[in-house]
Amino acid sequence: MQPLNPIIVALDVPDAETAVRLATTVGPHVGALKIGLELFTGEGGFYHWCRLPGGLTAEALNQRLFKRGAAILKGVDCDMARRGDASPLRSFFRFSFGPLKPDSFDADIAILKEALAG
Repeated sequence: MQPLNPIIVALDVPDAETAVRLATTVGPHVGALKIGLELFTGEGGFYHWCRLPGGLTAEALNQRLFKRGAAILKGVDCDMARRGDASPLRSFFRFSFGPLKPDSFDADIAILKEALAG
């Protein structure tokens, strides 16, 4: 078994055409591509954190996801100081891929993509 490539390339570019061109060029040579979201994970962590773009809050994303039968865990729900709307975690959400069936991944990502687009 070959080890996973640890390199992640950010496709933080101004348009889809440039992103596709970059993904096609470097995609086969790296471990993953990141598209517009900042991801955070701890050493050996099961959960991952995502910072939402453009001032979008986790609450607003959840409202969009609810319409599609999905939801995320808002960062403010994990804020042990219980600061609510004043929390620095309001634009973050926590997620894991653990309970998902592998064959549902593409459909699950499509739901998230739709909700992020508005």
